[in-house]
Amino acid sequence: MKKNFKILVMLILSATVLAGCTEKRYKEGTYSSTGKGFGGNITVTMQFSKTAITDVKITGEKETPAMGGRAVSELPAKILKAQSSEVDGISGATISSTAIKTAAAACITQASGKSGKAEKLHGYKPGTYESTVRGHNAAITVATTFSKSAITGIVVKDQHETKRVGEVALAEMPKKILAAQSLGVDSVSGATVTSLAIKNAVADCARQAGENSEALYNVPVARQKKADETYTYDVVVVGGGLAGMTAASKAHEQGVKVALIEKLGLLGGSSVNTSGVWQGNPDNDDKEKEAWIQSWLNSQKEVTAVGYPREDMIRATADISYDSIEFLHKIGLDTTIRHEVGLDKTALSTGGNKQSGSIASTTYVIPDVQDTKRGWKICEVLNDYLVKEGVDIYLNTPGTKLLTNSDGSIAGVVSETQSGTKTFNAKAVILATGGYHQNQKMMEKYMPISAGNYSASSIGNTGDAITMGSAIGAKVYDNQVVFGGYFVFNPKDIYRGGYAYSDTVPNSLYVSKYGDRRFKEDGHAYSSTAMYNIYGEPTFVWDILDSKTVKDIAIRTDLYTIGADEILQNKDHLYEVYKADTLPELAEKIGVIPTLFLKTVSRYNELCAQGKDTDWGKAPNLLEKIDQGPFYAIKGYSCDRSTVGGIVTNTKSEVMAENGSVIPGLYAAGDASNRAFYGGAYLGATGLTVASTRGYMSGQNAALYVKSK
Repeated sequence: MKKNFKILVMLILSATVLAGCTEKRYKEGTYSSTGKGFGGNITVTMQFSKTAITDVKITGEKETPAMGGRAVSELPAKILKAQSSEVDGISGATISSTAIKTAAAACITQASGKSGKAEKLHGYKPGTYESTVRGHNAAITVATTFSKSAITGIVVKDQHETKRVGEVALAEMPKKILAAQSLGVDSVSGATVTSLAIKNAVADCARQAGENSEALYNVPVARQKKADETYTYDVVVVGGGLAGMTAASKAHEQGVKVALIEKLGLLGGSSVNTSGVWQGNPDNDDKEKEAWIQSWLNSQKEVTAVGYPREDMIRATADISYDSIEFLHKIGLDTTIRHEVGLDKTALSTGGNKQSGSIASTTYVIPDVQDTKRGWKICEVLNDYLVKEGVDIYLNTPGTKLLTNSDGSIAGVVSETQSGTKTFNAKAVILATGGYHQNQKMMEKYMPISAGNYSASSIGNTGDAITMGSAIGAKVYDNQVVFGGYFVFNPKDIYRGGYAYSDTVPNSLYVSKYGDRRFKEDGHAYSSTAMYNIYGEPTFVWDILDSKTVKDIAIRTDLYTIGADEILQNKDHLYEVYKADTLPELAEKIGVIPTLFLKTVSRYNELCAQGKDTDWGKAPNLLEKIDQGPFYAIKGYSCDRSTVGGIVTNTKSEVMAENGSVIPGLYAAGDASNRAFYGGAYLGATGLTVASTRGYMSGQNAALYVKSK
């Protein structure tokens, strides 16, 4: 998306002359700087005369129109008018606004001939100032204290950020800013939104204290000098999500020397944003275990794929399930067995029942934790165990290359970091780097139909296991798939994207971008999102409502419920909401094919009148006509949960080579190697099952392999 906003140079120059300010300020020319927006890179290009900013162009191809796209469109005019990067951001597009303002400040610095040198700070009016800004989940209030010459204290007074993610940034960013006395410090990788919120709040406090926050952003930050380092361990785990932390914990328990390296600035990965519910065997009973295996296999018959799932892999998972759960209990995780979710032990004897949902076995949940998000607690317990046991953890340390011996066995892993090259010599390496949904090229290669979708997975999920593994001959799974998520009104809210509830309501009507209905509105979320997939575009539905059904719209969060009135008012432009007095008018506003849309609504109303959905089988009590104006349409996007594929492993979590042999010393777990467990349908509460069980298995087997050497 490109916007070009120009103000006549002569008008600016005339205004400058009239103001008596003909002093040369800039070196004439065009300057550019790029920042990281919410959807991707945003480039700011600015033209300067000797005395003024004369043109601002901003490009941000991956920013969505309703959010980051508004910052791309609206901020150029603001910057031109203010002749400064210090302008108000766009509500609902904080991260993109900050990226633009920071890039604009860099352009101004270049044009000023300062070559990145800091603009002189004028000093602060001593005191404590407060600012409330939008964080990832809700408002964050920050109090900043200043002396005449320094920031002396930063306290977060009120916040509701995600455990193990946003809270990490809340703890780390104030320390970084205080130490550097600059807002130019790096954000916490993996918690960018919260990091930028803290910067914005401190910048606002600095303005209140009489300082130019643009200069505060430009204060140089001392960077660690690059230095190459070499380490030696028995086992190195690459990736610090649930699978990786479990693998590192189990390998350590086996008595070998372990290192855990993680590319982001925090641990947890995608698991932090999950419900924290998973399947397992509570007593290792053979009969129940067999029933679980058969239920798992039966659940995949709904969506089949040649060769998948693999029964031997599911059996290996079932065999070790009890041990892996007991290990988590031993290191401090408290769980509750909850049979009412999905199928209980009685249903197990029949091998599963579709009416009970897709859960096929006993499910575990974490008690005394918020109802909808418990995944962070599992990660916290594992993190605490690793720290207590003194396992070496390297953050901001991505795995970039595997090392091998002359016989093809693993010799370690290399990490190219901002501070230099780190070489980890090791007898065994475990790849637990997650999926690849954040790698656009890899999505286009392995799962093109979903390449345009948003993702609720960790930003670190860029397919590193595939990249590193295939470089030394590891086999990559064929026929890969993606598990969709629920429909959410704000797809950029990744926290909501991984939620257990849909924002759209089942007593409404869903239509595609063309205007047709493709599935029942109360159907399984993953099946529903799959039915609306379009190659290369984000998966979405138009949630069609009338004056009766619109009252049921609500967004449930862990903090509060956003009601219909607030959503429809859309003050922060977070959603795409349309209202029309007639259905033809609504069709025009949302861009569907009018004749198809009107035919779809008419057919749906017929089904409602007869009380039976003979097209898709929607529950009769949810069939409500769309016939009383005004009419509404809200766009609901699917945020895919995870990719299903990765590199091929056997029943021992060993990585397989293209020639069918095992790569000695190389293991993989979690979404880095999960294709074998699914046909094409997600079996509820098994994502964490695969991650924790295979992580446990790989840690155990890697340690045994090392001891055998």
